[in-house]
Amino acid sequence: KDAPSVLGAGAVERWRDTGTLEVMHHGQGGTRLVNYALYEDGLRYDGLSADVTQPALIFQGLRDESVDHRIVEQYAAVRSNVTLTLLDDDHQLVASLPRMWSEMTTFLELT
Repeated sequence: KDAPSVLGAGAVERWRDTGTLEVMHHGQGGTRLVNYALYEDGLRYDGLSADVTQPALIFQGLRDESVDHRIVEQYAAVRSNVTLTLLDDDHQLVASLPRMWSEMTTFLELT
């Protein structure tokens, strides 16, 4: 499989050679080292063919540098149980929290 474009040319090879990749962990407010084994394990699965049958609501930022919105759109397009909301936001979706809350309450029938 192709290396994730967000890492840039040669980055996966450097990750493999060094064994770790430094990434930003927004939840913990700092960088963390991720072992290359995580990447290798991920190659074993095809997330686009996962059989998810329960209703799902996905929020995806159009300016997300970690997750390509086009892949999420492909995933949602072939699943009638998935509702996808594309947002003019980045990976953290902080600016979209009010809209997300509103859509979640409707989706979960909380109103």
